[in-house]
Amino acid sequence: MFKLELEYKNGILFARLKGILNRKNSYKINNYLNPVIKKHNIKYLVYNFEDLEMIVNSFYENINNEVSQSHNRIVNEVFTYEKEYLLHLPNNKIFSSYLSNRQTRKVAKDSMVSYKSNKYSVPVKYIGFDLNVIEKDNSLYIYDNTNLVRCHQISNNPFNYHKDDVKDILVSDLLKNSNEEKIEAFIANNLSQYDNLL
Repeated sequence: MFKLELEYKNGILFARLKGILNRKNSYKINNYLNPVIKKHNIKYLVYNFEDLEMIVNSFYENINNEVSQSHNRIVNEVFTYEKEYLLHLPNNKIFSSYLSNRQTRKVAKDSMVSYKSNKYSVPVKYIGFDLNVIEKDNSLYIYDNTNLVRCHQISNNPFNYHKDDVKDILVSDLLKNSNEEKIEAFIANNLSQYDNLL
């Protein structure tokens, strides 16, 4: 059995063929596709990745041989001239350091992010934000874009608080009308009791 599936996107017709392609089927495809190509003014017909690669390379060739609007010169000519001034890419060790295993976590209403079944605190102002987390050298680095928000030691404790974050949480909610000394005493007393339960 022979089957032909067509998908049309951005002036390119993608054709998926299933079954055996013989002379008879090839003739049927041509008879079917030629009117479709003419009717829709299709510029490219793709049967496989090689066809798609050929289209992309052709596009690159065309666009790089055009005059640039920014400097009114042909792009390939400018590249040939500037190529000798370009620096080499860094070695793999340096390059891979930028490709870290960054993951995204949403800050919950309790001002915590979850990581490996444990929770780590961040400042209250990040509640609802998506923050990036990176584990490196037994530490969890929490970033807002490229700004370091908090760094915690990786722990087996289910809840890991930074003292400043606890203070923020209490000031914003439970102890919002309390003075500094009362908040500090509450933190010292309750966190130590909480740690004893864990």
